[in-house]
Amino acid sequence: MCRSTVRPLSLSVAAICLLVWPAAASSKVLLAFAPPGDQEAILRLLVPVRFTGSTIRSLPLLRRAFKTIRKQGYVYSDQEREEGVRAVAAPIFSRGEGRYCITVSGPLFRLTTKKIPLMIETVCKTASDITEGLKQREY
Repeated sequence: MCRSTVRPLSLSVAAICLLVWPAAASSKVLLAFAPPGDQEAILRLLVPVRFTGSTIRSLPLLRRAFKTIRKQGYVYSDQEREEGVRAVAAPIFSRGEGRYCITVSGPLFRLTTKKIPLMIETVCKTASDITEGLKQREY
C-alpha cells in the first residue's frame, strides 16, 4: 500500500565532487574499514568541509570516529551530511576487506530516534548476510 505525504523529499549529491570530506554514513564506513595505508592516502587528499553543524571537521576527530565505527561494526549519522537526514551504514566484506557497504538513509520525520535501533540491527544483519553470501562464491 502506497501512502502519500505532504512533505516532499529530495536528496542530491553534487556530481562534480570526486573526493569530498567523509560526512555521509557510507563514506565514513568505507574509509573506517579501508586498509590503513589506503585510508591515510585518501585522508591526506581531503580538506575538512562543514556541511552541517554536526559534521566532524578535524582529522583527529575523524580518526577517533573511525575507531568507534570499526569497534561497533556500523556508523550512525545524524544530520552530518545533510540537515534533516539520518543514516546507518555497515560494511560488506569481500576477500577479507571492507570493499562495499549498505546504507539506509531518510528524513528525520521518517527515521525517528525510536526507529534507529531496529535500523542499525537490520542494516548490520543485511551486511553480514551479504558478506556470507560473497564468501560462498569466492575462491
